[in-house]
Amino acid sequence: MRQRLAAVLIALALTACTGSGAATRATSPSAPSGRQVRSLTVDGRTRTYELFLPPRAASAAGHPVVIAMHGAGSTIASLARASGFDALARRDGYAVAYPQGLGARFNTRAHSTDVSFVRAIVDDLDKTIGLDRTRIHATGFSNGGFMSYRVAHDLPGTFASIAPVAGLMSHDMLPAGSRTSLLHVHGSADRVVSGAGRSGYGAFSGAQAWAVQAGCALPATDTRPTAAAPLGVLERSWRCPAGGIQVGVVWIEGKGHTWPQEANGWLSRRIWRFFQETGGPGGR
Repeated sequence: MRQRLAAVLIALALTACTGSGAATRATSPSAPSGRQVRSLTVDGRTRTYELFLPPRAASAAGHPVVIAMHGAGSTIASLARASGFDALARRDGYAVAYPQGLGARFNTRAHSTDVSFVRAIVDDLDKTIGLDRTRIHATGFSNGGFMSYRVAHDLPGTFASIAPVAGLMSHDMLPAGSRTSLLHVHGSADRVVSGAGRSGYGAFSGAQAWAVQAGCALPATDTRPTAAAPLGVLERSWRCPAGGIQVGVVWIEGKGHTWPQEANGWLSRRIWRFFQETGGPGGR
């Protein structure tokens, strides 16, 4: 009787250990928390990106991730500093990946090597830390903003949402029937990338085209968030089907080609909240 009881207890212990091991593999990253540089080979070239990994373990679904792309001629450090995403990621348990463009820029042409690079980053993160595939988001400034539109189009089904800042969408970047949410950010005084658009969509016309493709209702609604003071912000949003995507524009009056940091980093916090609202089973 004692031998039989011991056998039962050992079997239960082994079962518990097996279950615990599966959970550990799903929630414990194999990479250390904090900032690190990772290298990949893409199209025969060595590419690098910087990863911020929070100390908090991922959920069983994996880590949510934001892919943040710098502007042309700029740096990862500059974008990380302007956005303040590392602190927000640490607070909320997100990973943030900062790709390094070749020659400090990204190739925004269809199916370019940089599209392959972003896809490789997603795959690398999934293998290394485990990703929640329903909460993958992209943003970027200027050239990186253009690139956000490009990857949303060329990698359908990958991104829950994108938030381009001071970067526009060309006509060949508009996804058909997209399930990706969009928050476009632009300054009214931007003389480098005019919000009116030149050869492609403007800030408002592009977002409206996105909304129409997603089945959102016209006309849009305009609001002025008081929390954005002293920034002069107009937010335009479209009423989209329940349980579907979000489409909106953050129009910052009087701002040029920059990632504004006024109002205690209101813009970064607004983008971050948008990512949190558009990921997971209820937001995609």
